Amino acid sequence: GVIKKLEFGASVIADGLNVFNGSVHLDNMAGTSSIVSLYNAAKSAFTTQMREENYVVAGVALHTVADFYSHSNYIDLYSEYADKNGLSMDIDDIPTFSAAMNDKKFMKFVEKRGGLKTGIFPGKGERSHKEINMDSNDSSNGGSPYNEKNPTGPTKHEAARRVAQKELN
Repeated sequence: GVIKKLEFGASVIADGLNVFNGSVHLDNMAGTSSIVSLYNAAKSAFTTQMREENYVVAGVALHTVADFYSHSNYIDLYSEYADKNGLSMDIDDIPTFSAAMNDKKFMKFVEKRGGLKTGIFPGKGERSHKEINMDSNDSSNGGSPYNEKNPTGPTKHEAARRVAQKELN
């Protein structure tokens, strides 16, 4: 069925056959405009492929959109922005990136902090995928608290996963 084909595209094709493809995983990127372009292209591809019933290809695009949240510094930047501006620190209140892009104040903040970045894969050090990713609670960044003032609260992985699910719905 449709779900099986989407899952096949999102897992086997995206993670298996395209494991080193930086544009599928949003890896090896620095610069808000290039990341925004790839993110928007993936969202558009998902919609088009679903409409055309190319569910496996739609699954790959779905993977790219979800990886934006766990492979970029968006969650880190939004957490800092929300804290500095007295916004809710509940992970259910993190806006999708589609919504956040329309917040001029937030986007100005992103640029002041050096812009959006994704991890370098494969790579070592501070900008590496290993250090930036939030793929699981076991990853060094993913397992750290989303809200530093609440060390026992949700992790960055849980925050990334929650907002990705909101986006994908």
